Amino acid sequence: MSTDTRFQRVIEEFLARTRAGGERSITFARLVLASLLVVRMLVVGPPLRHGAPRDWILLAVLLVVMVVSLMVDRRVTSASRGRHSTIIGVSVVSDAVCVGLALAALSIWPYAGYTGLVHSPSLAFSFMAIAGSALRFSLPLVLVSLAANGVALCGVLAWETFGPHPHPVLLEELLTVGILLAGTATLSIGLVVRGRKLIGQGSKALFRAERAAHTLGAYISSEVAEQALTDLELKLGGTRLPITCLFSDLRGFTSYAETLPPEQLVAEVNAYLEAMVTAIASEGGVIDKFIGDAVMVVFGVPKTRPDDALRAIRTARAMQRAIAKHNVERRAQGLPALVQGIGIHSGQAVVGNIGTAERMQHTVMGSVVNIASRLEAATKEAHVAVLVSAATVEAAQAHGGALPLLRPLPPVQVRGVREPLEVYCFPDDGFSMQHALPDLGDVREP
Repeated sequence: MSTDTRFQRVIEEFLARTRAGGERSITFARLVLASLLVVRMLVVGPPLRHGAPRDWILLAVLLVVMVVSLMVDRRVTSASRGRHSTIIGVSVVSDAVCVGLALAALSIWPYAGYTGLVHSPSLAFSFMAIAGSALRFSLPLVLVSLAANGVALCGVLAWETFGPHPHPVLLEELLTVGILLAGTATLSIGLVVRGRKLIGQGSKALFRAERAAHTLGAYISSEVAEQALTDLELKLGGTRLPITCLFSDLRGFTSYAETLPPEQLVAEVNAYLEAMVTAIASEGGVIDKFIGDAVMVVFGVPKTRPDDALRAIRTARAMQRAIAKHNVERRAQGLPALVQGIGIHSGQAVVGNIGTAERMQHTVMGSVVNIASRLEAATKEAHVAVLVSAATVEAAQAHGGALPLLRPLPPVQVRGVREPLEVYCFPDDGFSMQHALPDLGDVREP
């Protein structure tokens, strides 16, 4: 689907929702107005016991208005977008019919002191019906309301002029009514045109914002993209947060990549990363960056959660299973199996924006990132696929959740750290195991 087509669909859906919302507003106004008029008739107006046909007709019209309003509101709320226009069109015509019947009843059975429709406050209901139709933000519906109410009004005025009990209407009065109709119609049409223009501009801005968020989320994590778009001002600087960092990288892939044409290299890397991203997303990890075939994942950004370390360990297990499945697919295509190393470490890091006001990057900095990267590199000498630092295991245990099976290894010396680090791996770990990883269901703490 092209961008223009998707944008047009966004506009149409937004207008449909606006039209339905306007109809619900009109329905509410109808109910309030009809209820007040019924109360007026019963309490203040001429008593119904006198048996005047006008009063019974007016009461019936008001009750019909209330029933129709409730039915229209129910239909608009539950109907599909395609049926909104039909239901709302019926609502517009019913407004004109009800107003016309009420005015006709007043004209046929006038109350004491009645001197004609043009002198009656009830004439305002015709103008209210036309003006209210603008809330539906549909020019055809405004024109239908104008035509229907105009016909009803002309019919009543004709009855008063040529009926058995005429109330002569002066030319000046007819011109005044015509000017009021034209002014109401012009105002309603202007509101609709201006409103639709604003709706179009708002929909376009919303469409662009959603597209920008989607595009930005393709380059950085969706969580960071959302935060960047919602912040009123992007500032340089950072905050110290406890995080867990996971690094993964493919073993020997650089040499293998040199034998591939660029198109196949990109296709194979993308297929591998797609499998890893799915495994990472299943545990809520935030991908900070891709570095070729390497992946840096952070847990605790932009929000710290108590089970960050536990989720990182589960992610490593999920990535092992994902690469095992991916290797089955690769072997079916005649491709060699991939072998990855994963390092995980927990600690304090500085999270924030670095760079300049014109060009900045959201990143995570600190020794925790460096140690996780070096633990990943140390998996090769340790002859395991995953190395988890004791700091991460302790953080996971502190949360109280059940850990996947782990076994301790001899301490590992990594560059930049004076003392060797206590590390753990999965009990079935080893590069040879990555092609057929079992699905371990039992858990325990190391």
